[in-house]
Amino acid sequence: MIRITPSAALTVLALICTAPADAAAVGEGDYARVNAALVEGHVLPRYARLAHGTEAFAAAANDYCAGAGRAAAEARFHDAMDAWMGVRHLRFG
Repeated sequence: MIRITPSAALTVLALICTAPADAAAVGEGDYARVNAALVEGHVLPRYARLAHGTEAFAAAANDYCAGAGRAAAEARFHDAMDAWMGVRHLRFG
C-alpha cells in the first residue's frame, strides 16, 4: 500500500496547481496515479479508522447502557471524534 503523508499530499497538490497550462502535457495516467495514491494512502485508511472508532464507541455505549462504567464510553467517543476529524475534509461528487 502506498502511504501519503499530509505534507506529501500538499506537495502533490502544489505540483498539480503549478503544472503547465497545457493540459495535454499531463497524461491521464498521471492523474490516475495521483488519485490512486491519495485514495489508498489517505482516504481508505482514514475511513477504516472511522469505521473502527464508531464500532468501538457503539459497543462501549451499549456496555454503558447495560451498567458498565462511563469512562470507557467517553474514551471511545473521543476516539471516534478524532477519526471523524480525519475524514471531514473529504468531499465526493
